Amino acid sequence: MAVESNELVEAVRQVLRRAHVSKDGRTVGFLTAQQILQDLPEELQERLEEEYSVSLARSVHPVVRVARSASEVTNIQVEWLDTRSLGLKVLDEAHMGPGGPSGPGLVGLYRLPPSASTL
Repeated sequence: MAVESNELVEAVRQVLRRAHVSKDGRTVGFLTAQQILQDLPEELQERLEEEYSVSLARSVHPVVRVARSASEVTNIQVEWLDTRSLGLKVLDEAHMGPGGPSGPGLVGLYRLPPSASTL
């Protein structure tokens, strides 16, 4: 079954709502699209991977779909991290920076403000 855009946006919003909040409750952690993807329900992850593997020429990589969906979440805050001289690993796999498949560049960081995270 195809993953609908509104379904993915809502799932991404739910992941962002569960991001770590500082002890004083004023700061919410940022997540990368890869982290968001890995926190989506397993069934949704599998559907995204299946869509991508079935139609490589016409489909968008799941991480890119998550990043696009994150940008559609109401009240989203997006910052950009310059990954020059920086490597980031998610679950022991290099994903960003010199060692990752995307190479050096900018990585989007996404979060909901504290007030939106607790709704």
